[in-house]
Amino acid sequence: MEKIFCALPCTERQKVTFATFTFKDDAQEWWLLTLEKEDIVTWARFIEVFYEKYFLDSLREQKASEFIHLRQGTITMAEYESKFTQLARFATYVIPTEARKARKFEARLDPEIKNMLEVLKLPTYAAVVDRAYIAEKGIKALRFGEPSQRKRFWERDNRMPGVAPPKRINTSTTSSTGPSNQSLANPKGGITPACSTCGRTHWGPCRQDTGTCFRCGQVGHWLRNCPTLVRPFEPVRKPAVPEGARKD
Repeated sequence: MEKIFCALPCTERQKVTFATFTFKDDAQEWWLLTLEKEDIVTWARFIEVFYEKYFLDSLREQKASEFIHLRQGTITMAEYESKFTQLARFATYVIPTEARKARKFEARLDPEIKNMLEVLKLPTYAAVVDRAYIAEKGIKALRFGEPSQRKRFWERDNRMPGVAPPKRINTSTTSSTGPSNQSLANPKGGITPACSTCGRTHWGPCRQDTGTCFRCGQVGHWLRNCPTLVRPFEPVRKPAVPEGARKD
């Protein structure tokens, strides 16, 4: 019935009306007696009353226990969300607010996805679910996608802050000693940009612009005169003896 409601959006009262229209015999009599006591106009309230009547306490407790211990594990996000939604109605006391529901869903996610979402502190259940799907898609792209797909994912609009992009691996067979204006992999993570001033690859301001030594970063000298450079051994020259002086 709920699948039909997803395909054909209805109001809360219409959902209750359509569901109870299918009742027959004892179920129909029970529903008429229920309406005499309470005017049920929301789907959530209808589900609660219906389960109290047709689900044994032992079965409801079993479903509530399944919800409390539910984890994503190795199943997909779609499967986890479906189970979470189905079982949540049996343990509404565990998630009385929207924020508690969001934290409960987040806490039982796959650890890799959970770590990406925890830093965001998303306030609503819908936001957590949406971002979890995005995280799962990104992880699959990084694991199994082509290099171009992985690059496009990490160049998006900061969807998962705090997560460093993958290192770029140079598979070229050309020599790495020659000059190149291409970006190189930064050992701390990320891609080191090529400088438009000196043509080298580095982070931060260009030392050619700041007038500092390329080796030690100090001002007042250039690389060729850097005091940190090891000089080759130079032989000590003896002072010249003036002409006519005594030679011992």
